[in-house]
Amino acid sequence: MILIACSHCSYALRVTGPLEELDTLVGQRSDYWPDKYPCFHCDQIAAGFLLPEVSAVAMATLVISDVTPQEAFAALHGLGTPTEQTCCPEVLEQLFGNLGITLVGNQLSGTSRFRLDALALPGGTKVHFGASPQGAVIYRIVNRHSYVAGTPEVPVRDVQLAYKRVGHVYQGTVNEKPFEDKTFAEVMMLVRQELTTSAPNAGVSVRRTEREGLLPVQLSPDEVKQLRENPEQYIAARSPAPVVLKTPISVTAKAKARLVPAGTLRTGHDTLADAFGERIYLRARTGRFEHPVDGRWYSFLSSVLYLLVPIREFLTEEDGDGWITIDTVDLLQMYPSADRFFLPRAWNEPGPWIPRAALQEKYDRFIKEKSDVTK
Repeated sequence: MILIACSHCSYALRVTGPLEELDTLVGQRSDYWPDKYPCFHCDQIAAGFLLPEVSAVAMATLVISDVTPQEAFAALHGLGTPTEQTCCPEVLEQLFGNLGITLVGNQLSGTSRFRLDALALPGGTKVHFGASPQGAVIYRIVNRHSYVAGTPEVPVRDVQLAYKRVGHVYQGTVNEKPFEDKTFAEVMMLVRQELTTSAPNAGVSVRRTEREGLLPVQLSPDEVKQLRENPEQYIAARSPAPVVLKTPISVTAKAKARLVPAGTLRTGHDTLADAFGERIYLRARTGRFEHPVDGRWYSFLSSVLYLLVPIREFLTEEDGDGWITIDTVDLLQMYPSADRFFLPRAWNEPGPWIPRAALQEKYDRFIKEKSDVTK
């Protein structure tokens, strides 16, 4: 058995079947092995692994489809997984009917495929499709006849934000107007300024530009409304300030433990993350974590399989949000060329970046104080 896993989207195929067929089509004797697999879900490059070599921790972070070698081969060629290939009228009516769209065509005999002639859109417009060597083509659009033609509706243009992070600031464009060296709050105020001059029902489209091929994300109507009407609240909700413990704490060998009222598990981890020690807390969110070297978000799969950072604990809740921990000494040893680290925690007061020398000094001082206490 092999696992074909994508570190970009965390989708994977678990392939089982006759060994000869598996090895030839998608396994170690195929042209894909080990790192030339096109991901069936996001079209990025995936990698293949022998299943016994993949840890249970890595498996838990993946969305896995169980397929045969032939089904995996078809999925790698863009034909989808078996669950994606059921395209009968019942499925399509449920999918398009909620949008008010009617499909014109018929199911192909003996298959679960549907031949599409046209789409009848809400309002009566009909879009006709045909076949070509390059794929499906739209060759005719028939508008519903009206004896009383109304004024054509002007399309609403959303506010377009494209940006990337450079260090701890951002650069990019808002509606093609460039900006650089802006904080998150300053960027969102630029977006809000564009919203005030846009149509009342205009949305906001956000796209990261760190690498090619990243798709834009649309802010929800509630988020756009809050950004329009209360930008300070919107910004504060998405850039929470760290909790800094200003009361000095002294630790001695004679210190007695005291009972603390129990809070939620997440609150406890949040508090621990603000304290410096032998382990450092990194923020986690829905299968990804914030990398301490460049501040970007990577999937757990990348870390476990390619050792981007040696994860010690997963402290996430059911929604996938929470923390992971790494040993401070591992971070210092694994990245000897990094001159600074992205660690926006309360103990890193100047933050969010901390120079290597300062982190090393802080760690050495912690180890010495810990040794003094235990003597």
